[in-house]
Amino acid sequence: MTRILYRIRDWERHFENNRTRELKRMLWVPVPTKQDGDGYTELLDHPQGAAHYGAWVALIAVAAKSTPRGSLVRDCAEKLRRACDAPAILPHNEYSLARVTRIAASVFKAAIPRLVEIGWLEAITIEATTSYENPAGGCGAPAAAPQVARARDTTEQDITEQGMEWNGKTQHNMARADCTAAFERFWSAFPAGRKKSKGLARAAWDKAIKKIDAETIIAAAIEYKASDEGRGAFVKMPSTWLNQDCWTDERAAWADKSATDDDPRGTKRQMQTYLNMRKEQDERQGP
Repeated sequence: MTRILYRIRDWERHFENNRTRELKRMLWVPVPTKQDGDGYTELLDHPQGAAHYGAWVALIAVAAKSTPRGSLVRDCAEKLRRACDAPAILPHNEYSLARVTRIAASVFKAAIPRLVEIGWLEAITIEATTSYENPAGGCGAPAAAPQVARARDTTEQDITEQGMEWNGKTQHNMARADCTAAFERFWSAFPAGRKKSKGLARAAWDKAIKKIDAETIIAAAIEYKASDEGRGAFVKMPSTWLNQDCWTDERAAWADKSATDDDPRGTKRQMQTYLNMRKEQDERQGP
């Protein structure tokens, strides 16, 4: 079974800039202001041209919040992926677009073919991940679990074959059981100094393994545990360490510059600095 995935042509060139490329989620989108081009005049040269242009602006907003950006993919595709431990693509249609934008489905039904003809939209045929259909555009789960492949890393070839734009990063997908086992290895490897709030750490872990593979994080945690900072008094909490992407730190930054031969971890120096600061505060406050 196949579906049509609509994608805004040349999204990266027309609707991204150096600021938006750094954002994980776009709350605004830059829109070209040229109003004398062939595409604009052709779109407006129609009895419903103004309505179709409004639909186009709405499509830009929807595409800015989709994954990957520029493609008209429903938000519930991500929920389906998590439920099944596998990537899922669920393209928008006129009904789902009407639901999220409050613009009549009939407007999208008429506007989308014109936008494809003008060249502002691309229509790409993809293989459906599941046979689930919902003409009303809702995102409820199907009654029976869809048949999908075991989760694996999504590569450039996968994205290209699905007609999506490659962002240069591999998506690191893990089955739930494997993810839990890897987290426990990370938890065991992390320094014991401030090892608490395991629930927060697990939430941070789930986000981290979408950026980098689990083995890289675990290896960095082992290095951190052996470092001056990891053995010192000011070791970071696991959740903080993960949320700050500390596996990317320069290892020299974990070395304690205040360490001496008689105080290899620098703990005495750090404690003395803290006591001096408290003494100065007490003296300023007076009796």
